[in-house]
Amino acid sequence: MVTMRLMKCPPRRFFWLLFWLGVGLMLLDAVSFCVSFGTMERARRVRELATIKDLQVAIKGFEAEYGRYPLVEANSTQDDLTIDSANSRFLGSLSGDDLQDNPRSIAFVGLIMAKAGRGGLVGEKGSFRLLDQWGHPYQIIMDANHDRKVWNPDRLNTNPKVQLGSAERLPLAVAVFSHGVDGVPYTEDDITSWRDGPSTPRPETIWPKNTIGLIGLLLTMIGAVGIILSRRKPTAHSTTD
Repeated sequence: MVTMRLMKCPPRRFFWLLFWLGVGLMLLDAVSFCVSFGTMERARRVRELATIKDLQVAIKGFEAEYGRYPLVEANSTQDDLTIDSANSRFLGSLSGDDLQDNPRSIAFVGLIMAKAGRGGLVGEKGSFRLLDQWGHPYQIIMDANHDRKVWNPDRLNTNPKVQLGSAERLPLAVAVFSHGVDGVPYTEDDITSWRDGPSTPRPETIWPKNTIGLIGLLLTMIGAVGIILSRRKPTAHSTTD
Protein backbone atom coordinates (compact mmCIF):
# COMPACT_ATOMS: atom_id res chain seq x y z
CA MET A 1 0.00 0.00 0.00
CA VAL A 2 1.37 3.37 -1.04
CA THR A 3 0.83 6.33 1.33
CA MET A 4 1.77 9.93 0.92
CA ARG A 5 3.62 11.84 3.67
CA LEU A 6 4.06 15.60 3.58
CA MET A 7 7.41 16.97 4.70
CA LYS A 8 6.98 20.36 6.44
CA CYS A 9 9.62 23.08 6.75
CA PRO A 10 11.31 22.96 10.10
CA PRO A 11 9.86 25.58 12.48
CA ARG A 12 13.43 26.62 13.35
CA ARG A 13 13.89 28.09 9.87
CA PHE A 14 10.89 30.39 10.35
CA PHE A 15 12.23 31.50 13.72
CA TRP A 16 15.52 32.75 12.28
CA LEU A 17 13.88 34.35 9.26
CA LEU A 18 11.45 36.21 11.50
CA PHE A 19 14.31 37.11 13.83
CA TRP A 20 16.35 38.78 11.07
CA LEU A 21 13.24 40.46 9.70
CA GLY A 22 12.58 41.91 13.16
CA VAL A 23 16.19 43.06 13.59
CA GLY A 24 16.08 44.81 10.23
CA LEU A 25 12.84 46.59 11.04
CA MET A 26 14.18 47.73 14.43
CA LEU A 27 17.31 49.16 12.79
CA LEU A 28 15.21 51.04 10.28
CA ASP A 29 13.08 52.39 13.12
CA ALA A 30 16.24 53.50 14.96
CA VAL A 31 17.41 55.36 11.85
CA SER A 32 14.04 57.09 11.61
CA PHE A 33 14.35 58.20 15.24
CA CYS A 34 17.90 59.48 14.74
CA VAL A 35 16.88 61.48 11.68
CA SER A 36 13.97 63.03 13.59
CA PHE A 37 16.20 63.83 16.58
CA GLY A 38 18.85 65.41 14.38
CA THR A 39 16.24 67.51 12.56
CA MET A 40 14.81 68.71 15.87
CA GLU A 41 18.24 69.72 17.17
CA ARG A 42 19.02 71.63 13.97
CA ALA A 43 15.69 73.47 14.27
CA ARG A 44 16.55 74.43 17.86
CA ARG A 45 19.92 75.70 16.72
CA VAL A 46 18.32 77.87 14.03
CA ARG A 47 15.94 79.36 16.63
CA GLU A 48 18.85 80.06 18.95
CA LEU A 49 20.75 81.87 16.21
CA ALA A 50 17.68 84.00 15.47
CA THR A 51 17.42 85.06 19.13
CA ILE A 52 21.16 85.72 19.33
CA LYS A 53 21.00 87.93 16.24
CA ASP A 54 17.95 89.76 17.64
CA LEU A 55 19.85 90.54 20.84
CA GLN A 56 22.88 91.69 18.89
CA VAL A 57 20.80 94.02 16.69
CA ALA A 58 18.88 95.37 19.70
CA ILE A 59 22.07 96.22 21.61
CA LYS A 60 23.52 97.99 18.57
CA GLY A 61 20.26 99.89 18.17
CA PHE A 62 20.44 100.99 21.81
CA GLU A 63 24.01 102.19 21.29
CA ALA A 64 23.01 104.12 18.17
CA GLU A 65 20.22 105.87 20.12
CA TYR A 66 22.07 106.69 23.34
CA GLY A 67 25.73 106.62 22.33
CA ARG A 68 26.43 103.91 24.91
CA TYR A 69 25.51 100.31 25.59
CA PRO A 70 22.86 99.11 28.07
CA LEU A 71 24.01 99.46 31.70
CA VAL A 72 27.24 101.12 30.56
CA GLU A 73 27.94 104.66 31.74
CA ALA A 74 28.57 107.37 29.17
CA ASN A 75 32.26 107.95 28.41
CA SER A 76 33.14 104.70 30.15
CA THR A 77 36.80 103.72 30.16
CA GLN A 78 36.25 100.08 31.08
CA ASP A 79 37.37 97.57 28.50
CA ASP A 80 34.41 95.23 27.96
CA LEU A 81 31.19 94.54 29.83
CA THR A 82 30.18 90.88 30.09
CA ILE A 83 26.72 90.08 31.44
CA ASP A 84 24.09 87.39 30.85
CA SER A 85 20.44 87.51 29.88
CA ALA A 86 19.34 86.59 33.39
CA ASN A 87 20.01 90.25 34.24
CA SER A 88 16.51 91.79 34.48
CA ARG A 89 17.80 95.38 34.27
CA PHE A 90 19.58 94.60 31.01
CA LEU A 91 16.38 93.14 29.54
CA GLY A 92 14.37 96.10 30.84
CA SER A 93 16.77 98.47 29.09
CA LEU A 94 16.30 96.72 25.75
CA SER A 95 12.52 96.37 26.10
CA GLY A 96 11.95 99.96 27.24
CA ASP A 97 10.72 99.04 30.73
CA ASP A 98 13.74 100.41 32.60
CA LEU A 99 13.30 104.18 32.35
CA GLN A 100 16.45 104.83 34.30
CA ASP A 101 18.67 103.30 31.63
CA ASN A 102 16.27 103.81 28.70
CA PRO A 103 14.50 107.11 29.52
CA ARG A 104 12.81 107.32 26.10
CA SER A 105 11.18 103.92 26.71
CA ILE A 106 12.13 102.61 23.29
CA ALA A 107 11.54 98.91 22.69
CA PHE A 108 14.61 97.70 20.82
CA VAL A 109 13.59 94.04 20.88
CA GLY A 110 10.45 91.94 21.24
CA LEU A 111 10.90 88.67 23.13
CA ILE A 112 8.42 85.83 23.58
CA MET A 113 7.47 84.16 26.83
CA ALA A 114 9.12 80.81 27.52
CA LYS A 115 7.37 77.47 27.31
CA ALA A 116 8.12 75.07 30.15
CA GLY A 117 10.78 77.42 31.50
CA ARG A 118 12.99 77.59 28.41
CA GLY A 119 13.22 79.25 25.03
CA GLY A 120 12.08 82.75 26.04
CA LEU A 121 11.31 85.06 28.94
CA VAL A 122 10.86 83.54 32.38
CA GLY A 123 9.42 85.36 35.39
CA GLU A 124 7.36 88.54 35.67
CA LYS A 125 7.75 92.06 34.32
CA GLY A 126 10.57 93.78 36.16
CA SER A 127 12.29 90.51 36.98
CA PHE A 128 12.42 88.76 33.61
CA ARG A 129 15.18 86.36 32.63
CA LEU A 130 15.82 85.30 29.04
CA LEU A 131 16.73 81.62 28.66
CA ASP A 132 17.74 79.57 25.64
CA GLN A 133 16.12 76.35 24.38
CA TRP A 134 17.91 74.36 27.09
CA GLY A 135 17.09 76.66 29.99
CA HIS A 136 20.33 78.65 30.25
CA PRO A 137 20.93 82.41 29.92
CA TYR A 138 22.76 83.89 26.95
CA GLN A 139 26.18 85.45 27.43
CA ILE A 140 26.64 89.00 26.15
CA ILE A 141 29.93 90.88 25.66
CA MET A 142 29.76 94.62 24.86
CA ASP A 143 32.52 96.97 23.77
CA ALA A 144 32.27 99.51 26.61
CA ASN A 145 35.21 101.70 25.51
CA HIS A 146 34.15 101.86 21.84
CA ASP A 147 37.34 100.45 20.35
CA ARG A 148 35.18 98.04 18.31
CA LYS A 149 36.81 94.98 19.83
CA VAL A 150 35.77 92.49 22.52
CA TRP A 151 37.56 89.58 24.12
CA ASN A 152 37.27 86.27 22.27
CA PRO A 153 35.57 83.39 24.18
CA ASP A 154 37.04 80.93 21.66
CA ARG A 155 40.36 81.32 23.48
CA LEU A 156 38.81 79.35 26.35
CA ASN A 157 37.07 76.71 24.24
CA THR A 158 37.83 73.13 25.24
CA ASN A 159 37.75 72.01 21.61
CA PRO A 160 41.30 72.38 20.19
CA LYS A 161 39.93 72.93 16.68
CA VAL A 162 37.96 75.96 17.85
CA GLN A 163 40.69 77.29 20.11
CA LEU A 164 43.54 76.85 17.66
CA GLY A 165 44.30 80.05 15.79
CA SER A 166 41.59 82.09 17.52
CA ALA A 167 42.48 85.76 17.92
CA GLU A 168 42.77 87.27 21.36
CA ARG A 169 40.05 89.80 20.51
CA LEU A 170 37.12 89.76 18.11
CA PRO A 171 36.69 92.74 15.74
CA LEU A 172 33.14 93.25 17.00
CA ALA A 173 31.25 95.74 19.15
CA VAL A 174 28.84 93.10 20.48
CA ALA A 175 29.21 89.33 20.84
CA VAL A 176 26.47 86.98 22.02
CA PHE A 177 26.55 83.22 22.59
CA SER A 178 24.56 80.34 24.06
CA HIS A 179 26.02 77.47 26.07
CA GLY A 180 24.30 75.00 23.75
CA VAL A 181 22.90 71.57 24.55
CA ASP A 182 25.35 70.70 27.34
CA GLY A 183 24.81 73.99 29.20
CA VAL A 184 28.56 74.35 29.68
CA PRO A 185 30.33 77.47 28.35
CA TYR A 186 33.37 77.34 26.08
CA THR A 187 32.64 73.88 24.62
CA GLU A 188 32.21 72.65 21.06
CA ASP A 189 28.42 73.01 20.98
CA ASP A 190 28.34 76.71 21.94
CA ILE A 191 26.19 78.72 19.53
CA THR A 192 27.86 82.04 18.78
CA SER A 193 27.10 85.25 16.91
CA TRP A 194 30.58 85.35 15.35
CA ARG A 195 31.09 81.76 14.20
CA ASP A 196 27.65 80.35 13.48
CA GLY A 197 25.25 80.89 10.63
CA PRO A 198 22.36 79.05 8.92
CA SER A 199 24.79 77.01 6.80
CA THR A 200 27.40 76.32 9.49
CA PRO A 201 28.16 72.55 9.52
CA ARG A 202 27.62 70.79 12.81
CA PRO A 203 29.70 67.88 14.11
CA GLU A 204 27.76 64.63 13.82
CA THR A 205 26.44 63.65 17.24
CA ILE A 206 24.36 60.62 16.29
CA TRP A 207 25.18 57.26 14.74
CA PRO A 208 26.05 57.06 11.01
CA LYS A 209 22.47 56.89 9.76
CA ASN A 210 23.22 55.80 6.19
CA THR A 211 25.21 52.71 7.24
CA ILE A 212 22.65 51.57 9.80
CA GLY A 213 19.83 52.17 7.36
CA LEU A 214 21.45 50.04 4.66
CA ILE A 215 22.13 47.20 7.09
CA GLY A 216 18.56 47.35 8.36
CA LEU A 217 17.15 47.35 4.82
CA LEU A 218 19.36 44.39 3.82
CA LEU A 219 18.32 42.32 6.85
CA THR A 220 14.67 43.15 6.25
CA MET A 221 14.93 42.05 2.61
CA ILE A 222 16.71 38.81 3.58
CA GLY A 223 14.04 38.02 6.14
CA ALA A 224 11.15 38.85 3.80
CA VAL A 225 12.57 36.86 0.86
CA GLY A 226 13.37 33.93 3.13
CA ILE A 227 9.84 33.79 4.48
CA ILE A 228 8.36 33.96 0.98
CA LEU A 229 10.58 31.14 -0.28
CA SER A 230 9.90 29.06 2.82
CA ARG A 231 6.19 29.12 2.14
CA ARG A 232 6.56 26.85 -0.88
CA LYS A 233 4.25 23.85 -1.07
CA PRO A 234 5.29 20.84 1.01
CA THR A 235 6.99 18.05 -0.97
CA ALA A 236 5.11 14.76 -1.16
CA HIS A 237 7.10 11.55 -0.53
CA SER A 238 5.68 8.13 -1.23
CA THR A 239 6.33 5.17 0.95
CA THR A 240 5.31 1.54 0.56
CA ASP A 241 3.95 -0.42 3.54
